[in-house]
Amino acid sequence: MTPILKKYKAAAVNAEPGWFDLEESVRRTIHWIDEAGKAGCKFIAFPELWIPGYPYWAWKVNYQESLPLLKKYRENSLPSDSEEMRRIRNAARANKIYVSLGYSEVDLASLYTTQVLISPTGDILNHRRKIRATHVERLVFGDGTGDTTESVTQTEIGRVGHLNCWENMNPFMKAYAASLGEQVHVAAWPLYPGKETLKYPDPFTNVAEANADLVTPAYAIETGTFTLAPWQTITADGIKLNTPPGKELEDPHIYNGHGRIFGPDGQNLVAHPDKDFQGLLFVDIDLDECHLSKALADFGGHYMRPDLIRLLVDTNRKDLVVHEDRVNGGVAYTRTVDRVGLSAPLEASRITDPMRRKRGGARVPRTKRKSSSRPSSSSTIRTVGGKDEILQESTPIAEGPWNSNNEDDLLDHFMSLGKPGAGLRSIESSVAEMEHIFDHIFGIENGNHLVSESDESVPDLLQVYGSDEDILDAYYVFIHLYYPILPPPERLPAYNRPLNENLPFRPSSPLSLAISAILVLIPHPGIKQPATPEDTRLRRNVAHSFAQSALEAVEADLELLDSSSDPSRALSDGAPMIARQPFHPKVPLSLEAILALVLLSVYEYAQRGNIRKMCNRAGQALAAAMNMSLHEMVEDDEYAEARRRAWWITYLTVCQGSIASGMPAAFNLYDPRFVTPYPEGWKLLIEAQQTILEATTFVHDLDQTVKSRFKASWISSRMTELDDQITTLLLLCRRSSLSTTVSPLDSPEKIVSQTINQIAEIKLHSARIKVHRFCAFSDVPIFRKRHCDLQPECCGAASAESAIPSPPEDIPLPSIMKSDHPDLTFPFSSHTSSKICLQSALNIVTLVDNLPYPNPDHTIPLTLPPYLSNASRVEIPRVMPTFACCVMQASYAMLMLYLKARAKHANSPEDSVSAKGLSLTGFLNELQQNLRLVSKILANYAIAAEALQGMKEEVSHWAFLDG
Repeated sequence: MTPILKKYKAAAVNAEPGWFDLEESVRRTIHWIDEAGKAGCKFIAFPELWIPGYPYWAWKVNYQESLPLLKKYRENSLPSDSEEMRRIRNAARANKIYVSLGYSEVDLASLYTTQVLISPTGDILNHRRKIRATHVERLVFGDGTGDTTESVTQTEIGRVGHLNCWENMNPFMKAYAASLGEQVHVAAWPLYPGKETLKYPDPFTNVAEANADLVTPAYAIETGTFTLAPWQTITADGIKLNTPPGKELEDPHIYNGHGRIFGPDGQNLVAHPDKDFQGLLFVDIDLDECHLSKALADFGGHYMRPDLIRLLVDTNRKDLVVHEDRVNGGVAYTRTVDRVGLSAPLEASRITDPMRRKRGGARVPRTKRKSSSRPSSSSTIRTVGGKDEILQESTPIAEGPWNSNNEDDLLDHFMSLGKPGAGLRSIESSVAEMEHIFDHIFGIENGNHLVSESDESVPDLLQVYGSDEDILDAYYVFIHLYYPILPPPERLPAYNRPLNENLPFRPSSPLSLAISAILVLIPHPGIKQPATPEDTRLRRNVAHSFAQSALEAVEADLELLDSSSDPSRALSDGAPMIARQPFHPKVPLSLEAILALVLLSVYEYAQRGNIRKMCNRAGQALAAAMNMSLHEMVEDDEYAEARRRAWWITYLTVCQGSIASGMPAAFNLYDPRFVTPYPEGWKLLIEAQQTILEATTFVHDLDQTVKSRFKASWISSRMTELDDQITTLLLLCRRSSLSTTVSPLDSPEKIVSQTINQIAEIKLHSARIKVHRFCAFSDVPIFRKRHCDLQPECCGAASAESAIPSPPEDIPLPSIMKSDHPDLTFPFSSHTSSKICLQSALNIVTLVDNLPYPNPDHTIPLTLPPYLSNASRVEIPRVMPTFACCVMQASYAMLMLYLKARAKHANSPEDSVSAKGLSLTGFLNELQQNLRLVSKILANYAIAAEALQGMKEEVSHWAFLDG
């Protein structure tokens, strides 16, 4: 993400905290935030444990003397989910300023040395805890967990990080921050005595001058960052508050005057404050000044050798008490930032269960609250290993009683409506769930219920296979032409051979299990009515069973198999020795877990509508791939193609998670370490994915600029650069497509080559819409739920029908599309951008419609789309809809132009019979026909990707409106 504001003013606090007084501490915090805001600062940094002051008395007193001080300190520490914290967050919002705040955090019965980064909107961008309390501090504070380790956050003022006290001296913490490209750092210090107090054998490390003038500038030099060092000071009154009765009072001046700010080259940028100074130290930051220091010595990039030295960072939380996650397997976790109530936006943070901060540990998944007295209506029986296995992986909430008193579930459900994946239909929020809620509220007391067709026996004909070889062939039929994760097929032609009866075969490879999870969602060719609720539910449940098994197999593959019997060998041997036959002869066993995670990422998105898990799976795959050094594989052997595909499909999948989330990339797209050659024919696809992610970042940055009223001078040049970049790549795609023609009987690899080119072009047209969308339409929201980076028209718990907005009848649309941001200037006119969006949208519809269909029988189909079988009238679904966001971008552009043109038509009824009026009518009809084609395309994908049904319904509502 390119920072929006490269030059700005920042402040470091050099002042006395409100010792042992929470209210006074908050008052002083807000005072200094207000002062920084008045001075025009965009960032202010507070010292370590600013609230309620650093417990330096712990270094001075014995156990008995410490107890009353410890009690009072605990009583005046700050709960994160508190009215006091909300007041501080409101102050940040009122002053439109970023705040790095250090405080003693109350979490249940424990205290932690915590820092938060608060945004100008009052939201918490980063919540971290000191990884290890220093020496006697451990009498007061606990240690941070894995999920509170992260220190660097991408913001509109650069990549900002903060650490506490001697964390700034920790070489591993510095290395981790450097690897994240930190630009602005807060070295937060507590109250420290000066060197005049030093007595042997106390080391010089333990005086203020060592940390202010040695440790802090060393951090700046080694990381190439602007480094702000806020410090606490103390007065005579503060000394009294921190000294037990009967103890001699110290001179406060020995603790003061140590606030510092250093540039990326280690130069001191501010005069040393006087001993009596209470106030702010100011600095003018220019992020471009970081470049040269990092160009010479970037220890997180070119000036490090990860092939020789690596740092393992585990950001997973380790809880004392954990709960089984029956939905996803393994253990259910709740992030610390969620549990302490800091992840919600400022407004939503008030609507919080007051008991939440009193509960510890992980929250139990909803599936653990199932009724034990009621059998699952959608349980299925399948023969596995010669025994009947009962599967109960059905819709979780529909299976158990609805807890109408559980406010967490209700709040989570309603707040999810505004998230990036809200436009995807979640299969965990289905008609079955609503029917169960109805039964729970209005159920007949005697427990009887009416018998309906859904109570009849469930058909059990599924698209499952009798061997790994058949699964591999089915992969080449249905998946490979859209998502070629494997090398070309070893045998041709490939046919689809699903079983017509249950046999005791269960895949064991994580890859074959993940493929099975996708294939079983495709209706069996022998099923005449696959859309019945029973059959749909059965496919869903079995697919989820395969997905869970795939995750378990992934974990088993990635684990060192020898560790259980001989732990010493586990560390020395490195890679696990997996004892089974490879799923594909040209794919090493070690790659199967990575490829399985890639497929499961798409499964979570397209089938389950869960973007968070989509990103998690992709992130796991990326971590595993880099751990195997797949990003730097240049060897050319029999497995070279498999390694190249595994790396770049992982790269594409991680990028797709950011695109679907509407967020900038979580890693450096152009990391110089990524040297693995592209698979043949993939270059344009990878460049297209990079470009659409850059366009997504542009939309995100533009949105932040509009909301924050930051300077928008960067928009014009960036928009022009992106448009030129997209246009160049589109020309390359067009030339490539003109030289390639295929037929349904061509080899899968030849069809794949053309399909990859088409998908690349789809993504580039979508990127162009993203770049021009605001200029053309001011991003006026029209959809009822959020789709990728398209904001919803309304948010809340309205029903599907009532929530979909109707076209405006009495307000001419152009009037609501006038930007209320006069400071924004674009290099294109609104008319030009609208025309570009129209061209790109129509191209997307044509390209998606022309994508090939699977050919399970290897014949020339008699109809398009082809049917599952000669006796069926059910279309063969396309799968792997990773470009669904592109389709919604096209739909948005066409719909905006449709409404704009229709408003124009309504305002000039006398022109309806003129040549201009007839042309306008034809334009409206053409747009509506294309919207209907989009609805038809999405309906085909939704056959085997239930989450896309939400997109299909949204487009259909508009496509089939009269008039």
